Amino acid sequence: MPEARRFLRYVLPGLLAVLEALLFLLLAWPAETPQRLLHATRDLDAGSALMAFLVTGALGHALSAVHHTFSWLPVVRGFYAGDYRPFFRRALGAKLVTTEPDFSSRNKEPSLSVEEASQAMAALWNESRECSPHVKAANERVDSLTDLMHGAGAASVGAVVAFVVFLFVAWSQAGENCWQPTTAFALLLALHVRNYWKLREHATRVVEIVFWQELRRREVPPKILLWPEGTSAVRGGS
Repeated sequence: MPEARRFLRYVLPGLLAVLEALLFLLLAWPAETPQRLLHATRDLDAGSALMAFLVTGALGHALSAVHHTFSWLPVVRGFYAGDYRPFFRRALGAKLVTTEPDFSSRNKEPSLSVEEASQAMAALWNESRECSPHVKAANERVDSLTDLMHGAGAASVGAVVAFVVFLFVAWSQAGENCWQPTTAFALLLALHVRNYWKLREHATRVVEIVFWQELRRREVPPKILLWPEGTSAVRGGS
């Protein structure tokens, strides 16, 4: 089941982007779009249909790669990716995690970047799901939410690409008759982005709630290693 879910996570965004572009081209250009589609697909056979499916899968993978790139770009990752920095600030304040070097004796608060906080959470979670029944029980749900979130992110990127294609083709052919479908497509694009942001917020919050309870159960707090190069690692506690 997880393998099928991840397969669809890469295939569906590309397929959805193609269908959205075609749908709104049909609304903006109702007389010509069906004729051109029929002309383009009249000689297709089963092999061509399979090739088209594979192409949409490749497109979906490319959209996913763009989505993940946005997650790590310094300019946008602060609002695009999930941010675990507030969680670690609270956990450090409650002494549920520690750092190495230890900043508490220096009256200085350690500073984690978005990327370092994400790395620390991933390392702590992966370590804990092997030894904690509570994290292990929540792991499948978290994996499902993560797949949904990244699929929605890739679909949002695909909607942007489809919108640009739609603007170029429809406005060059139909001109001023495109205002209504263009507005509708822009609203759909906004819904895509909002859906991704809400799923990202939901997935991040679920991870934080589960792992906060896990940290409170630990007798020895885990230690985050802050390396000079700016990369963090985690040393677990029992």
